[in-house]
Amino acid sequence: MGLIKTLKEIFNKNIDCGNDIDDHIVFPLKKKKWLYLNKNIFVKDECSAVIVYKHKVCDVVGAGKFKINEGSIPETYARAKIERLNKKGAKVKRIRAEIYYVNLHEFKNFRYLSDIPFRVKSGSMGKVKGYLEGVCNVKVLDAGALIKALIKDKGKVKLKKIPNKIGLFIGNKINQIIHKNKIPVNQVLSEQEYVERVVNGEMQDALDKLGLFVSKVKLKAVNFPKKFQGKVNEYLTTHKRELRNFDLNSAFNKTSSPEIQNPVTRSVQQSNSSAMQNIQKPLNVSTFKECPLCKKRNSSDSKICINCGNKFN
Repeated sequence: MGLIKTLKEIFNKNIDCGNDIDDHIVFPLKKKKWLYLNKNIFVKDECSAVIVYKHKVCDVVGAGKFKINEGSIPETYARAKIERLNKKGAKVKRIRAEIYYVNLHEFKNFRYLSDIPFRVKSGSMGKVKGYLEGVCNVKVLDAGALIKALIKDKGKVKLKKIPNKIGLFIGNKINQIIHKNKIPVNQVLSEQEYVERVVNGEMQDALDKLGLFVSKVKLKAVNFPKKFQGKVNEYLTTHKRELRNFDLNSAFNKTSSPEIQNPVTRSVQQSNSSAMQNIQKPLNVSTFKECPLCKKRNSSDSKICINCGNKFN
């Protein structure tokens, strides 16, 4: 059966993601780079298929079964100049393209982080910058816009990089909201529910251009560069009553490498969502070193940059 299945995959010229998309927001097809004209493209319910030709988002195909032709992928067909080539007598049978399947379900407890900090003033700490991390619910409203954002830098994106990039889109926007509203760091640390209300109020349409709808944002950790460590520690020491639930030793502990793994699958999330909503976990605090040469974030006790090898003084 294994050999027969392998042979079918080799000779099957239809495009189908199958169940691979179920646990991913975006799933790029690796093996099938060719769109064979007059073959079929299959798209599951509540999903879309985005066709990228020569690093440009051309067509978005909705749920259903479609023949691959000028009617179903008109912009790809035109951009590839199929009609002009056919007139020259050389019949075109296939188009080389990138195919991204996009899941339109809502993903709960999706982890976000940030690499562009918020910068705010505080009466007790002065100027401070930090990087927030946490979880939220995320849903794709515009598959074409999301893929356009994901491939903007390199023309394509790998599966393992996608959750990280989407997480950064969200986290950096949250930091931007904190900065815009000039929310003091002491409020970020001690009035978590208030900050979450402000952020959620502005996140409803904040990422429209990226095709994302984000809701139920929760703050879980805040990371500070090492030069602000003294200010933050002094504040935490003098406000123990307000911050008695803080656990300074259990922050995300991955500040040296802002990587997000694949989001928790919906089946697990749904079973845990009610429990998580009833538990208000404390906001964790962490510090790190920023390399002066490459700007890479390293753990606070690092003696050498993990990215460029620069030795810290």
